[in-house]
Amino acid sequence: MIAAQLTDFGIHHLQVNEIDKPSPQRGQVLVNIKSESLNYLDHMIMEDVTPAST
Repeated sequence: MIAAQLTDFGIHHLQVNEIDKPSPQRGQVLVNIKSESLNYLDHMIMEDVTPAST
């Protein structure tokens, strides 16, 4: 499966990787997502900036 992974703060740490499909454990579910998006607040969080600190 393909996963978007943020390994550290900063947009340059956002990676799209091929990973093994996880197996849900008891009490968990695996959700099939068809699309995703990032908005400005997501970008601010990745850069470790909060609206209060700008």
